[in-house]
This record gives sequence, C-alpha cells and structure tokens, in this order.
Amino acid sequence: MSDDEQVLTEKQYEELMEKLSGYEQSERGGRTIYANPGLDCMNPRCPHGKFDALIASDIGWMEFTAKGPMSMCMCEVETQEGRRKLIFLHEMEP
Repeated sequence: MSDDEQVLTEKQYEELMEKLSGYEQSERGGRTIYANPGLDCMNPRCPHGKFDALIASDIGWMEFTAKGPMSMCMCEVETQEGRRKLIFLHEMEP
C-alpha cells in the first residue's frame, strides 16, 4: 500500500464510530476522545491488538499527556464532513 492510498474508507470509519462508546469532546469541538469497548486496532500491522482509546480530530496540532507508556497507530480518512485524523492509543504494560 502506498502512502497516497486511503488507509481507511469512509464506510469503515462510520462502522467504527458506531461501535465506540463514551466520548469526551474538546472545548472547541475539533477533537473527540472515544473509549473502546474492546475493538481491535484498524492498523493491519499493529502488534498490540485492541486499542484503549481513539482520538478523532479535524484540527492540525494536538497535545496530550500520557500517564504511562503508550503506543500509537495513526491514519487519516476523508469523510463527507472533511478529513479526519485518527489516533489509536495502546496503553503498554509497565
């Protein structure tokens, strides 16, 4: 797969959003953090399996702080509402 290819289709993105539970939205509305009810990471090369949280954003720069070791898988998807950046967060065992 080349870097120019879309990693996630809009249909896959919509199906993923339907399965996620609970969320916390940023004050400006550009970033939303979703809790994961036990879904596997969408990255086919991810060695971690299930992700712990998903950040969906339509803004450029983001900053967040982790309480412990984390691994991230990131991709972008084009939706009818515009481009979304997805960050799948994996909490690592200490």
